[in-house]
Amino acid sequence: MSTENTDKIGDDHVEPPSGLVFSNLSHSVFVNSNQCGYEILEMPHAQDTYLKYQKKKNKRLRFKHQNVYDLYHDERRLRIMANSDYVDNIKQFLENCPHVDSIINSCDSKKRTALHFASARGSDEIVHLLLQHGANPNLKDFNGNSPLHLSACTHHIRVITLLLRYGADAKACDTFGKTPLHLALSRLRTLKHKDYESYNAMKMKAEVGEIVLMLEEYFDKSGQDNERKNLDRISVKLREVNTNDDMDEVGCLLADFTQMTIESNAKPKMSEE
Repeated sequence: MSTENTDKIGDDHVEPPSGLVFSNLSHSVFVNSNQCGYEILEMPHAQDTYLKYQKKKNKRLRFKHQNVYDLYHDERRLRIMANSDYVDNIKQFLENCPHVDSIINSCDSKKRTALHFASARGSDEIVHLLLQHGANPNLKDFNGNSPLHLSACTHHIRVITLLLRYGADAKACDTFGKTPLHLALSRLRTLKHKDYESYNAMKMKAEVGEIVLMLEEYFDKSGQDNERKNLDRISVKLREVNTNDDMDEVGCLLADFTQMTIESNAKPKMSEE
């Protein structure tokens, strides 16, 4: 290149870097003054490397998008199964799902998890499975309801027992301000008016036994040691029940005990006001 031509190029004409093939070495009028205006053509080996990189990148993106789709699909599937009676299906799903830890506490648009659905439905077996796989019993939905609230509203004694056993907040009230104590008393009063011809002493004994188990968990979690000791005495009498008269006696005893406990728990709140 002559000196004359070199002077015309000027200082803004950048020397092309080595290792690349260039064409159109004349300055382009469409480029800013601080750009050289060269058309860069990569060498074949560099081009191959670039194509391989792009292929791997696209593969990773497809894999990532597929994983996102799988998570979304499995989240919905888990909530649907939790709101059903398909215990075997959800058990198999939880055991075989590769990302169960990532979806066990996932929620829908109303912040309801699979445990919310199972608790509201009263599916104690499904609730137990979800809790075993890490479901959080204290998550609240859009309306502030935890699984314990929903199970209390729908009077599911076994579910409440399981939730308390796995760390549900014992002091949390349901949407009506009721605790498991109120639920126990309500259930006992309902049982008292049952028709004994179709609801014999042994069947009632089993239901009252479930109430006792729930109260035991409640007193353990809330730290009410004295109430727990008194409940143990009632539990001993319950095991000795054989007739309807025996059941009446234990039922009344447990109802009175529960009512007194509710009143004693309410006193500190009244004094604070």
